[in-house]
Amino acid sequence: MVPDTKECYAVAERKGAIVTIPPRKNAAMWEEGHPRNEAVGALRKGELKEWKASTAYHQRSLAETAMYRYKQLISGKLSLREEASR
Repeated sequence: MVPDTKECYAVAERKGAIVTIPPRKNAAMWEEGHPRNEAVGALRKGELKEWKASTAYHQRSLAETAMYRYKQLISGKLSLREEASR
């Protein structure tokens, strides 16, 4: 799924998750009251760094980095038991 799309936000809402995806540089506002508009507003005001801090975006980034490093460490040890498992 592509991040920063209405589909992504809909799936997250169904699962009860709070989305913290920084918008693209050319992002436009969506319908009134949409949570993404807060991030777009911060981007336009030049306050994206503050938005990331207030939404704990850095925690997500640290978690992604940790998982990437873990996968790099164990990637040579992973294998399928059966070819049909794909």
